[in-house]
Amino acid sequence: MKKLLALILAVVMILSVSAVAVTAEEYEISDDFLNAVREDYGDYTIEKDDIFIQYMRDLGNDSYLVKYGAGDYAYPDDMVAIGLGSYIITTSRPVPAIYFNKRMFTLEEAYDNLILTEKELEKMLTFDGIYVEKSKVTLALKEAKHSYKNDDFINVLFTLVGSEKTFFDFYEYGVVSTTEAGEQYKAYCDELHEKFLREVLSGVDYIDRVHNNGISVVSIKKQDIEKISQSDMVVLMDYVSDAHMKYIETYNSSFKNYTYREKRSVYDENRELSYILINAYSNMFATAQTGFRIGDVVMHSYNIHSEFVYQYGLYDVKEDKIYDLFDLRKTPEKYYKLEENLVNFCGGIPIGDSNGDGKVTVLDATVIQRVVASLERLHNPDHYVSHKDNESGYISDYDGDGEISVLDATCIQRKVAGL
Repeated sequence: MKKLLALILAVVMILSVSAVAVTAEEYEISDDFLNAVREDYGDYTIEKDDIFIQYMRDLGNDSYLVKYGAGDYAYPDDMVAIGLGSYIITTSRPVPAIYFNKRMFTLEEAYDNLILTEKELEKMLTFDGIYVEKSKVTLALKEAKHSYKNDDFINVLFTLVGSEKTFFDFYEYGVVSTTEAGEQYKAYCDELHEKFLREVLSGVDYIDRVHNNGISVVSIKKQDIEKISQSDMVVLMDYVSDAHMKYIETYNSSFKNYTYREKRSVYDENRELSYILINAYSNMFATAQTGFRIGDVVMHSYNIHSEFVYQYGLYDVKEDKIYDLFDLRKTPEKYYKLEENLVNFCGGIPIGDSNGDGKVTVLDATVIQRVVASLERLHNPDHYVSHKDNESGYISDYDGDGEISVLDATCIQRKVAGL
């Protein structure tokens, strides 16, 4: 099996390389596509001639799977595996993106935002240049298994046949009230879970953790994963980490109604796991363009949520506790290289980054000087206002005096020069 997979990946790489030569000049790059690439790279100096497209495939919903590169950016010569529900995508770099509504989305972002659904992923199974497989055991669970012994218990999230039903399958306007429908739906989900325990986990050691909305989290031994995956009642088996389990317990999370991703596991100076950065948000939110400052980094959000207000939080390993990132805004020094990791992995913008390239350089000083002289406009949303106490400021206000001026450019120049 390993030899077969290696052969498949080798073919994928060959097809990807040959696609550069054959198709790189066949695509007309529009102004919208150029702007999407610039935003994706955070580099507004990129021109159309700098972009090469290896392939662009129509997914049929006004979205496109596109593999492209730009300028002199180098890409590691390795393969990347990406798990999206029951699909595992293996590709060489640069990793394909989804072009939709004049924006570039990573595959994960497109999946989380329902741009990539079962329909589009099924279509991708037929594409060449990219290897897509369907599996009951997610990539996350397959990778997590390597860290466990056969007798170790692993938290597994089970999607079951019948879990596709929702509250609205029990509600009927004028006949069944919302209260009655809620009670019937809960009873249905409870029975589905009990049936799973009775029929699928019979004779298997397990620890019942939590269930709702037709989804069950149960701890089972590593050695039983393959056997259980053969059950016709099981649709999908996903990994639930300790951090994810703590998130579920902290917010009493309702399955199907939130998105959860771990962005970065951070080790301290002693090489001990210190904290895990988490991007998580519920389907219930209020639309608002907000932001807040944590140390010398600004975090933006277009929505306000009830759990992590700005969609980001962290799991403190030693304390075994979940924190909303907003609640740590006054004490970022508590966590090793927190600000740096927010910029590198969570979309944080460093104070002074006027051109939006993720770092503070003399180029930002130049941008500020041109903005002050009305020769240029700032590219990124520079102004931020918090949802709480109207805390506000400007990313380009490097000296913190409340306004953008040539003094900010001077401070940046001195900082870069080490003065």
